[in-house]
Amino acid sequence: MGVYIMLDHCNFDWQPDEVEKIESYWQGGLPIERIAKIVKRPVKEVFLLLYDRAELGHIREREGGIFGA
Repeated sequence: MGVYIMLDHCNFDWQPDEVEKIESYWQGGLPIERIAKIVKRPVKEVFLLLYDRAELGHIREREGGIFGA
């Protein structure tokens, strides 16, 4: 086995308008499962986007955490 690339089956391409919408949904308190359904993406892809955005300081913790208010 050579180098293992994790999650290479996932799509990590996001359009800027998608990122803005997801950040808005997050700040609005929507549960991550609902956000994923709205944007028609797997929960894990939305989670990883939100994780990235939090790491970079673009979103903050919210009441209810990942599950929303």
